[in-house]
Amino acid sequence: MSDNEDDADATLSSADNVSDNADEEDVAESVVAEKICLSLPSTFSEDKCMELGLQALAKQELELQKGQVNNALHHIHIYLGHKSFLFWTSVRQANS
Repeated sequence: MSDNEDDADATLSSADNVSDNADEEDVAESVVAEKICLSLPSTFSEDKCMELGLQALAKQELELQKGQVNNALHHIHIYLGHKSFLFWTSVRQANS
């Protein structure tokens, strides 16, 4: 092959990459990320988890969910404490 043919092949292959990237971008734009269902162990039945060997992942996911619940409860506790403080320091004094 001559140098010109190599350059032409390189140009064609880069043009192909551009069209491939454009197709991927079109697909990415058409899919709404918030509506995608993640394939987490909790989305499968217990039997399917056993069949696929996902017991360890299911336990990890459960621990992560427990952690999220604990964090949410902690934030609620902090928020209610702050509300109580505001009530006792400002609202209650205004009534006396």
